[in-house]
Amino acid sequence: MQIAEPMTTLTDYLLAVVYGSGAVALAGHARRTGARAQRLLAASLASTAAAALLGGTSHGFGPSLSAWAASGVWLATMWAIGLAAYLLLRASFAAAPLGRSRRWLTLAAHAQLGAFLLWTVRHREFVWVMVDYLPVMLFVLALQAWQYRRREPSAAWIAGAVALSLVAAAVQRGGVSLHPNLNHNDLYHLIQTGAAWLLYRGGLLLRDRSAAA
Repeated sequence: MQIAEPMTTLTDYLLAVVYGSGAVALAGHARRTGARAQRLLAASLASTAAAALLGGTSHGFGPSLSAWAASGVWLATMWAIGLAAYLLLRASFAAAPLGRSRRWLTLAAHAQLGAFLLWTVRHREFVWVMVDYLPVMLFVLALQAWQYRRREPSAAWIAGAVALSLVAAAVQRGGVSLHPNLNHNDLYHLIQTGAAWLLYRGGLLLRDRSAAA
């Protein structure tokens, strides 16, 4: 079976390995600490790994699949990205003293994820991933900035990861390419490996916070 986009497939699979490794390591750490925020972040890393694996399969082997199978793989890719953003948001909530607003913010996160999953059943353009992903990332970035001012040790790492992810998204959406064999998607994947490391480092420092802590 011929690979349609070899470099994009390779960098996607590399991203899956990096995020998957971080997910396994952080989940192991969370079992020792019992921190719910760490478990949620580990799940976000795992969901991103799944998205990269599915995305690489779509880029590399989509043209060789049946129309039904290719469409299913692509939809699963979109859903995995949406789930990863949702889980990162939930991890940020668990690690912040949000008071009574935590409940309402969590309900809003549930609603956004549900709306995204239902909408993308019929609307499978990647732009809808960005419509869902960008507000979540900006909210997480703002929350981490607040946590940084409160001297939370995990905040700088996670904020850096989110900022780097936004740079990667801008590179991808802007079509930035360094070489015919290293296009905007490839650069996006390579930049995201750095975000994975920052998220993992931040995850090791996450602590659960009560609503009023």
